[in-house]
Amino acid sequence: MYLSHLFSISLLSFTLLLSTCKTIVQSEQESSETEDVITSTEESIEGSLPGKPYFGFNSKSNLKPNQQIALADAFFKSLPPDVRSNLVIRLPGGTLSQKVYSSDFPDDIMMKWTKLQKDYGIRLIYVVNGNDTPNNQKHLIERWMSHGAQFDFIEMMNEYYLPKFVQGKTEKAEVTRPITPELYVNEILPEFFETLDGFGLPYFVICAPNKEGKPGQRMKEWNDVMVEALTGKFANRDLGIVIHLYKKTLTGPYDYAQINELRNRISPNTKVAITEMGILDESATQSTIGGPIKSHYTKIFRELGEGDYLFDQVLYNNYKGSTMATLHPSANGLTKKGEKVVELLKEVYP
Repeated sequence: MYLSHLFSISLLSFTLLLSTCKTIVQSEQESSETEDVITSTEESIEGSLPGKPYFGFNSKSNLKPNQQIALADAFFKSLPPDVRSNLVIRLPGGTLSQKVYSSDFPDDIMMKWTKLQKDYGIRLIYVVNGNDTPNNQKHLIERWMSHGAQFDFIEMMNEYYLPKFVQGKTEKAEVTRPITPELYVNEILPEFFETLDGFGLPYFVICAPNKEGKPGQRMKEWNDVMVEALTGKFANRDLGIVIHLYKKTLTGPYDYAQINELRNRISPNTKVAITEMGILDESATQSTIGGPIKSHYTKIFRELGEGDYLFDQVLYNNYKGSTMATLHPSANGLTKKGEKVVELLKEVYP
């Protein structure tokens, strides 16, 4: 009886010990899993890039230029030097590149833009207006340079693959004729190269983002012609490529692999500039877009390397309710979205 009782107590103790050990193991596993989730949520891009691309802003450079430049001046002044030295401004930027002419830039405004470069070491790129003549564009670039501008590269026009250009919707100021990829590589680019080669600057040429459905077929055809030209007709030229990457929703999947898939169709050494990127979700507000924007830009950063570029959708606008701008007069400078962009920049260029 005594031995039986003793055995029961020992068995109970052993069972309790196993239960305790199991609880400890489960607790450690749960703790480890929780730590993994926290690490994943708070994952930083810092130190994860093999080579760091430059980060830029579209300037809409003749939109309220005095106010825009004043806000930009305060913004750049507030950033650490290591961040500033990796930043770029895109002039003129966006669809304005197809509408803006020399007469839209008084000398004093040019000098204010180039002063930002002198004061903060900001880089500049120039976007050609394909509706202007090559000679006029040459003289406009010379005007910028006469005021001290130093350009990293020349971007050869803007988004010619869009329906308005393909269909020749000339009621729009930026459209003067139907544009095909064949016209772009066989006529437009050679004409401008002949005139602008004297600057000795790199060129970046238009490629299209991946899309679904019928637009996707048009984009694919555009890129097929561009790849053929870049590996054939222009194989002796060291040309970079431009892609614009916009998400339609705050959440959901996006094809980031397309960047290097396209690059590798030409050459792994081809430089890539994402000269416009953002999120075009009509439900977004300044308070909801910042996190998704930071995530979108982070994932693009990870596809790029040294000598590449990526550009925020827009440095400044004064549009009511805008979610696009990093700087806005209603915020007296940095917007909520802009705060998230700055967070990312400080992680990338610590």
